[in-house]
Amino acid sequence: MTGTATLRLRGRLGDEWTGSGNLTLSRGTVARVEVVDWSLPFEFRVVPRERRGQIDVYQTSAQVARGRVSGRVSLGWGVGSRLDGRFRFSRLELRGLSRAAGGVNEVGGGLVSGRLDLGGSDVRSLADVTATLEASLQRAQALQAPVLQQVGRYVLPGLAPTTAFDAGDLRARLARGIVRVERLRLVSPTLQLIMEGRVTLQGRLDLEVTAMTGNVGVNLPALRLLGVRLPATGAIPVPLIARVSELLSNRVIHLHVGGTVRSPVIQVDPVALLSEEAVRFFLAWATGGFSGAVIGPSLIEGLP
Repeated sequence: MTGTATLRLRGRLGDEWTGSGNLTLSRGTVARVEVVDWSLPFEFRVVPRERRGQIDVYQTSAQVARGRVSGRVSLGWGVGSRLDGRFRFSRLELRGLSRAAGGVNEVGGGLVSGRLDLGGSDVRSLADVTATLEASLQRAQALQAPVLQQVGRYVLPGLAPTTAFDAGDLRARLARGIVRVERLRLVSPTLQLIMEGRVTLQGRLDLEVTAMTGNVGVNLPALRLLGVRLPATGAIPVPLIARVSELLSNRVIHLHVGGTVRSPVIQVDPVALLSEEAVRFFLAWATGGFSGAVIGPSLIEGLP
């Protein structure tokens, strides 16, 4: 953390320490990310003899990476330690956020908006923390990011790493030290890509990537018809999955990504059937509904 911060405390000491305070940072960096106008009001309760306590932040906000972040968090330690946090963010610059990775390639332009929920009980390490991330992407130069940079060379070798995707979204969950990427979807006029799988906190990869390049030609009307039959929720009928997989069989490439974030190992892996997420993605794109399938404004307008 760099910059000049101001901390104000008011409380009472004794067997129990209780009170409140406010931390403000007018301008600086946190984890190499630019932060402006950060306000962090909090309340605390500490029992030194029992080595336990709790800090509650009911509302914090800041300008981060030229966008806006706000949220709340409660952190307890000692017996019965717990974590509960809810954050929302809007129009953060990916270039600024990627600097926090330090030593990993920076992502170029693009904006990200969404929400991050944190939780955990009896938290002793990061492995005890749970998290859910949902985000939408705008004009993201995602092929400059680790792993995607290598994937791009396989799915469309002539595509420049600086190519900006018109839209995209990400949904991922952290539990027991494993990040489950439920979906990362990216759309440009020349490439539509979906990634699913797992990443450990140590950087080990087990990912599946399905990408489509160009257009689907004469199969587009058939795909649009199938899109009408797609159930809004629940399992997709196997015959529908099989038909979509057949129509796109000569238009998609499927990759398995192993190895690590710093050294991914990519294998072309033909599959007979697309995953349900891939079917939903490509049908949404074919029917012109992907922008509606991406996280909508309601996600970032408020917290439950």
